[in-house]
Amino acid sequence: MQNQQGHDIDNEDPDRTESLPVLDDAAVDPDVADDAVPLPPDDHLAGAFSALKSELEALRASADIERARADRLAQEQAFLREELTARDELIAQLRGALAARHAQLPVEDPRRWEADLAQRRASTASVDAAPGAARWELVRLDLGETPATVLGSRTRLGRATGCELHIDSPSVSRYHALVVVDADGAVIEDLNSTNGIYVNGRKIMRERLRDGDSVTVGEAKFRVSGGVATGAKAP
Repeated sequence: MQNQQGHDIDNEDPDRTESLPVLDDAAVDPDVADDAVPLPPDDHLAGAFSALKSELEALRASADIERARADRLAQEQAFLREELTARDELIAQLRGALAARHAQLPVEDPRRWEADLAQRRASTASVDAAPGAARWELVRLDLGETPATVLGSRTRLGRATGCELHIDSPSVSRYHALVVVDADGAVIEDLNSTNGIYVNGRKIMRERLRDGDSVTVGEAKFRVSGGVATGAKAP
């Protein structure tokens, strides 16, 4: 038999191999010693793997919860967007209907409207005048040409819509003054108003009126007109 070099190994000297020195552990260089980390026991690996598996399952469960929460939030946001869109559409429809309604309303001068209202109330108040009493009127001066308001037996002046002589002004109290007409004439009385009543530039609490007097109620200015008794014929 021959070795790789072509020598006959059967002819090798058996004493040659036996004469090789045997190295003991003390003779091994520590710098070239085996530095591999020893493997832990099998039971330790099984425990670590089980712990890692449990942690991975917990992370997966948490991820599923977060994913479900994100899906729910997305659905809620989509629902809210639909609600907002529907609300905006409804507001737009209401605004259009309101604009169309305003376009149908006639455009009137507020002063003319107030004058017409005063005239209608005057016609009603004149019926209520005391029998035999003189006809007394208040003509408003600060609104330009307005019809006279005929005073009834009791005429309230104020900002409240229930007043017989309605004065739409923030300077006028809701129930500012009262004018009483009887057989002796007309008397105006302050109803504890904020800005008071002025007759011929003088502040009063109660005053008998005369033909031609000027009366100021808040910022509204009137002229008093007294004349023929109710039911009598003018000369």
